Formats: sequence, C-alpha cells, structure tokens
Amino acid sequence: MSSLVTKFEWGFLHPRNWGLWIALALLWLLSFLPRPLFNAIAGSAGSLAMSLNRKRRQIAETNLKLCFPNMKPGERNQLMQRNARITGQCLMDLGTLWVRGSRRLDKHSRVEGAEHVYKIHEQGGQVILMTCHTMALDHGAQAMALKHPDVHAVSMYKQQGNRLLAWLMYRGRTRHGSTIYDRDEGLRGIIRDVKKGAVFYYLPDEDLGPDESVFAPLFGVPKATLPALGSLARLTGAAILPCISHYDAKAGEYVVKILPPLIDFPVKDRDASAERMNQVLEEMIQRDPAQYMWFHKLFRTRPEGEDAFY
Repeated sequence: MSSLVTKFEWGFLHPRNWGLWIALALLWLLSFLPRPLFNAIAGSAGSLAMSLNRKRRQIAETNLKLCFPNMKPGERNQLMQRNARITGQCLMDLGTLWVRGSRRLDKHSRVEGAEHVYKIHEQGGQVILMTCHTMALDHGAQAMALKHPDVHAVSMYKQQGNRLLAWLMYRGRTRHGSTIYDRDEGLRGIIRDVKKGAVFYYLPDEDLGPDESVFAPLFGVPKATLPALGSLARLTGAAILPCISHYDAKAGEYVVKILPPLIDFPVKDRDASAERMNQVLEEMIQRDPAQYMWFHKLFRTRPEGEDAFY
C-alpha cells in the first residue's frame, strides 16, 4: 500500500506548519520577479546558505576531492560557489512549480532531444530516461510533462517526513500528468506502465545502502550502486536514453537534454551493467559539474573494511 500523501489534509493548517506556509508564500512572491533580479536574490541566498551550513559544505568538498582529485583548490572553490548559486536559484524557484500556473514554467524552459523518444515509440519500442540528481531535476521533469503531454512519464519517490511538504512535492510532480509511485512499493507498477508505453524517469545515482547494491566505480571511486537498470531494460525491452536537466541562469531557462539511446546497454552481466551505467552518469555530470547535488553523501556506503569518507 502506498504511503504517499496525495490529498490535502486539514491538519496541514496546524500552527506547526505555519512556517512552511509562510515560506511557500515567499516563494510565490519571488516567482513574479524578473529573471535577472530573481537570479541575483536567489543566487546570493544560495551562496549565503552554503557558507553557513558547514556540514553540507564539507560533504560537497569531500565529494569534489574524490571525484576530481586533480582539480586545484581555487577551481574547486569556484565550482562550489557556482553550485551554491544554482542551488539557491532552483530551490527558490519552487514557487513556479508548486504554486504558479503553467505559463511561467512553459516560458522559462525548453526540452531538447524529445525526438529520440518519439522515434522509439513510433517504432513500437519502450523508453527509460536515465537521469541524475541535478538541482534542476524537478523543473526539468515538469517541463517535459508540460511541453510533451502525449509522453506519459512515471517515476518513483520516497515519502518525506513532513506530510505537508510531502503533499506539496507530490502535487508539484504530478500537476502536469505524471504518475508517481512510492519507492517502497517496488518496481512492479513501473514495469507494467513502461510495457504499456509510459516513459520511466529513473534516477540511479543514489546511495541506498548495501542491500541489493553492487560496488561500481564512479569517477574512479567504488560506489554502492543499484543494478536495477540492466534488469529493467531486459524485462521491458526499453531503450535507455540519458537525460539531464540544468538551469541556464544567463538565459533564465531550465533546459532538459535527452540524448540518443545507449547502444551498448545492458551488457553481459549485472556488475558490468552497473559499471557501464556509472560511466554514463559520469559523462552526464561532467557536462556541467556545478549543476549536480554535491552536498549529498554519494559515497556513504563503503566496501567492507574501508573507512567512512564523511
């Protein structure tokens, strides 16, 4: 049974949630600002938040040192500063996704490469979009759903602890027709929908612990990796298309890039497929490393006998 919060509850109006409602109202007001002014305010807020959050800053520094060992300290600091600004811009633009009408998102987003999806569907094939945790992830997913309503997207989501926040996230992610499954329900519903022609928007770059994971290198570092993508490709017969979303601050646009399908996936076995998947994730992240969520513990789970990084 799904634990997702899919409907409004009167308990959301309890005083303990007033702070979140006030924050939501502020995000709504910010969404009316011209993009240059919005970028300046939100980017500065992101930089300030990162400077004050020592824990997240240390996690990001650790990840960047592991993934880019040859990067000079000054270059790494510049990347972190740009990442902090993008983080602020994307988070403070949640008012566009959660509260505003569709017109603003439609105006400030574009999708490139959708023809790859249509071509596969025209040939009777199925599609899985393999993406990763960039800050513009939600904005990109909703831009695709808005601009291509004939491509039904499905994805998975882990229930948030705060029920109001969980409802806001669910509402924002489904408002343009996408279907969301509770991650705890497993993949049965996803497989069924993909076989019927839905497109699975899949994020395989999380560290979900040692259970059912294999260790595959990411930027040369062993990473606990779920090997499900290879199995999904075999079970559904779906083509795997890399897909990445980013925020172009100069243009004030969320950009979704859908790349041609992988021609060498899945490969011979589970471990080899996981390794190939991580290679593709590396290539996607390296397109613009400042867009990625470096403040998450990418390498939290370590092989037996290895010390923790964080």
